Amino acid sequence: MFVIGTSAPVFETATPTLNSFNETTGEINATVSVENIGSTPGVYESTLTAGGTSLTTVEREIAAGETVEISVSGVVESAGPVTLRFAGASLGDVTRSETVDEKSASTSGWPLVLAGILVTLVALAVVWRRRTTDDDL
Repeated sequence: MFVIGTSAPVFETATPTLNSFNETTGEINATVSVENIGSTPGVYESTLTAGGTSLTTVEREIAAGETVEISVSGVVESAGPVTLRFAGASLGDVTRSETVDEKSASTSGWPLVLAGILVTLVALAVVWRRRTTDDDL
């Protein structure tokens, strides 16, 4: 980038790096190198997103002519694939595993409970019908 006659901070970012992703917990750690090529200090701000949802925003004061490494951490809360973005670039797609609680919620025993209640009601209706028929004779 070429800057003429400005007295403002101008930030140049390298390609961000996804350092770690835990598919079980959803924890993410990423870094990016940022250089202030402007002539005055300034505050660099960037947001880590997952599937368009903001996870966290970082702000860092960077002096004129200084290059810094900025780290960010966040957590993907929902199971399934999402695209991560940081510092205006894609970190790629990641997929968080379904947790034990999510699995148990999706495979709960409610259908079996309802089937058991239905069978019990049918059995009671048959017994009641037989008793009513026996009493009429």
